[in-house]
Amino acid sequence: MGLATAGTGVNTVRAPVNGHASATVGLGTCPLNQEVLGTVQLVLGDGYVAPMICGYPLTAEDLHPAPNRPIATVVKTYDRENNGRRACDVILPSVRFHEHGSAWHPKVADVAPKKAVVTNALLGSNSGSNSAPDAGSPAEASLGNLARVNKKTSETEVLTELQHTAPGFSSYDFKYCSKEACFTASLQIPVKARKNEQFQTAYSGLFEFVVPVGETAAIIQASTGAPSETHLMTRAQFIHSKVNWWIENVPAVNFSGAGKAKVWSEQLTTLSHMPARLATFRSPTTVQPVITQLAAYMAPGVFIQIRCSVPEKVYADAQDMCQHVVRSLEVPLAKTSPGDEHPGNDDPGNE
Repeated sequence: MGLATAGTGVNTVRAPVNGHASATVGLGTCPLNQEVLGTVQLVLGDGYVAPMICGYPLTAEDLHPAPNRPIATVVKTYDRENNGRRACDVILPSVRFHEHGSAWHPKVADVAPKKAVVTNALLGSNSGSNSAPDAGSPAEASLGNLARVNKKTSETEVLTELQHTAPGFSSYDFKYCSKEACFTASLQIPVKARKNEQFQTAYSGLFEFVVPVGETAAIIQASTGAPSETHLMTRAQFIHSKVNWWIENVPAVNFSGAGKAKVWSEQLTTLSHMPARLATFRSPTTVQPVITQLAAYMAPGVFIQIRCSVPEKVYADAQDMCQHVVRSLEVPLAKTSPGDEHPGNDDPGNE
């Protein structure tokens, strides 16, 4: 079955999507061109073609723009279009077909009924006696004893149960220093991650973790940047001036030969009481394209940058993990630092 059949209006045959042939279709002769500004992608599945439409809904103002519109309104429209394209550039290549096709049925785990456990509290309420239970008696079968006897969880997995830590992640504590002082901080790292003890920390490097993803790996790196103290401007001006953050859109240093990055998204926000700039970008490298999620924090003392870089072919499998990691930095001192004006969703490109 081919995609370039008569009457479909196929414009361009695209690169395969995860091994499946694909093509784009124009909306010029379709009623959707009055409803959506975006792209239609056809992907050849197992014996059928899956159409995918990605874009943003057109408004009445888009279809019939008013004359003499303010420049800000025009720029806002263009930004909306660009943001829609960037989102579709991530969404459309992420389609997956299950290897068993229509024969696949999700497995539903059997839930074993919980067994009643006799606790000291229950026995004490009925016995009318305050004497200590004998060893080996039913009173010894408390929840605490039962948990200790049947403990099977490894020490590494126990870390995931720490407070403020999501399942599958452990809290990694570290220190960083400015010229004036040192600070404690923590970041949530996947339990299956392995720390690279050979990572160079002589200058601005803090640490690096390698996370298996399929047949390859994601790289999590943390580094310090320029001082985050303000001198010649107010703190609010410092936050909104991107040039002072010294952000470079480059992947983790493991991926050599990185070329100019294509930025998919940027955002200025607040995370854990700290101003933060988020970015997602794609970088060509010597071996393969790499997708990076970056979070730059205006932490006490210095800026801290957290990167999670992963080969593009497995980015869909690591996207949620990377997003959780780069947004999880906590610095206790940040809660007591001077209050910041909430950056909101201001355009980080304004300098």
